[in-house]
Amino acid sequence: NMIIDVKAKETTNGGSYLVDRDEQAYKIFEGDPKRFDSLALEISTKKKITHYSFVLSFKEEYLTKDDLLNYYYQFKQKAFSNYDPKELEILAVAHFDDNKPHIHCTVLSSSQIDNRDLRLYRGYVDFSRIEAIQEVINHENDLESPFDNMNLLSLTPGQKKRDWKVKKREIAPYKILDDDVYEYIESLLKDPLLVSYKDFISNIKNKFGEIKVLK
Repeated sequence: NMIIDVKAKETTNGGSYLVDRDEQAYKIFEGDPKRFDSLALEISTKKKITHYSFVLSFKEEYLTKDDLLNYYYQFKQKAFSNYDPKELEILAVAHFDDNKPHIHCTVLSSSQIDNRDLRLYRGYVDFSRIEAIQEVINHENDLESPFDNMNLLSLTPGQKKRDWKVKKREIAPYKILDDDVYEYIESLLKDPLLVSYKDFISNIKNKFGEIKVLK
């Protein structure tokens, strides 16, 4: 069960953070932490987003370093095939110190060839692409899919929310994120006839009653 979570980052110490632990608890698959942070600091003087963080998490606890390296290169080939490898400054680090092996793939937001802005992740519009990569890798490697069981607790925050949060006003103070809500929202997101945010919210209200959209 591999899940990919993505964030745009503004920090300049991502490299040092990823290796700030016991040497036995991590493995660098690609890149140099000090070089990465130095370049991120330079980028921060010119724009807000310094790098993109892709985290590949696994439910399986038996994975070896070779397994993780294999999955990382599969992800890299699928996610960045449209880019010249020379323009990507990547730091990839696997962590093993929390009983759940996972991989951090961090990529600078500027091209190393001509300094152009690299939009490696575009938020909501990229959800389907990231999930497609995730599910292809899960399928090709006989890993479980989080979508086999529509339990939102197994998904990442980004996949849970998809830039929306639903809360029914008449229910006590916890979010309603059950399967019915998730499946209905999924159907709306895939509906080609639904073109406006107003209609999107209206459909949810018609289905579940009064709601509150949290920003």
